[in-house]
Amino acid sequence: MTSKDAVKAQAQSLKSVLAGLGHDIPLGHALETVSRLAGARDWNAYCARLEDSPGLDEWLRSHVKETTTVRIRREPTSLRVTVRRGAAHLAERDFPALPDAAELFLTLQRAANAAACPLYLYEGQDVWRITAQDRPQEVFSVRGRRACYYIGHQDDRGHWIPSIVLEDEWGHSPTDWDYGADMQIAEAAVRQVNEARGVSEAEALDIVVSSMAAGARPDFFSEKD
Repeated sequence: MTSKDAVKAQAQSLKSVLAGLGHDIPLGHALETVSRLAGARDWNAYCARLEDSPGLDEWLRSHVKETTTVRIRREPTSLRVTVRRGAAHLAERDFPALPDAAELFLTLQRAANAAACPLYLYEGQDVWRITAQDRPQEVFSVRGRRACYYIGHQDDRGHWIPSIVLEDEWGHSPTDWDYGADMQIAEAAVRQVNEARGVSEAEALDIVVSSMAAGARPDFFSEKD
């Protein structure tokens, strides 16, 4: 579902694109076009449909439960919010974009307080962890996806070799590190490496689960690949 302000932003983008092609139309005409593309009779009908749309805080309070992960991808005209539990995709919705970075982070901190869990903001190749208490923290990521280290396989000597795992991407990339033949020692070493990069055990598990499930559900990042 799309918010009223997001529709206005879409209409403004349409108007700008058409102006660049030499077709200058009033914003009202752009609103009518976007409304009809959404299946509404006109802008007034579409506006009435969106009138009772909840804000980000309220929406998160109603959708986020324990053990969920909230991901927010910043688009030019919207914030795409996705709620997941493990590999299960629970809900998704677009909200109006906030161009000012300070205002955006304050809004997301309030949302994190409402959600009672961290939010992850995806912006280009960067990922940020946002909580209600702390300043935004950049998250260990590769190609715009959260990443962690994981003990995935042994070499021909029986030594454990850590790999890098990316969320929502099937497979893993082995490193050239050798953590020896004792699995417990290897796992402890990987936990230390992850913690040094700001990745908790719960976050590493979430990343690994999403990687394992990547081939079985629509990809959160598919529109960006």
